Amino acid sequence: MSHTFFSSKVRGFTLIELLVVIAIIGLLSTVIAAPIQNARKKARDAKKVAEMKAVQLALEQYAEANGEYPVDLATLTTGGYMPVLPTYAGTSVPVRDRFAYVVYSGTPTGGAAQRFGYHLGAHLETFGPALDTDRDCTGITLGTSITPPACGSFNTAVAATFSYPTWVVGMIGTATNADFTGADVGTTTCTAVTDCIFDVTGQQ
Repeated sequence: MSHTFFSSKVRGFTLIELLVVIAIIGLLSTVIAAPIQNARKKARDAKKVAEMKAVQLALEQYAEANGEYPVDLATLTTGGYMPVLPTYAGTSVPVRDRFAYVVYSGTPTGGAAQRFGYHLGAHLETFGPALDTDRDCTGITLGTSITPPACGSFNTAVAATFSYPTWVVGMIGTATNADFTGADVGTTTCTAVTDCIFDVTGQQ
């Protein structure tokens, strides 16, 4: 009586094969990560712009009811014009990402001081269509009408108080950012409001 034995050998992966697989996975992860990161930046920018539009509407409602703009954005919630402040309007986010809000104040002849205008802005992470449609203010000129790129006008001989462009301190810098390469920007450096700050203004 004969017995036949069958032996089988299980062959595992060699170290070289494992390293090759790991290298391929790492390469694919790198290729996929860049578009995902860019999409996340665009999503955050879209959220900022949408929230800013909501704040802008609340500011106009406040001004219509009170005859002037609020001294700060927090007043919009205490006055019932917004249930809660948007994410980027709070102080819990880095300065670079916060909404920057300043008001222009003036005193008409024979009248009381009033906050007649405002400037609201936010730093965007990537260049997009929104930066083609914003205010792009570069200063303020007192007079009877707004003359771009001025931010506001007030028909009075008494100087208004304003803090532009220092209101963007911490939002722009000197570091090169390859995301900002739009045709109308002409630079890859985010050093000015026109480069990377989406801003809006309002005036009574």
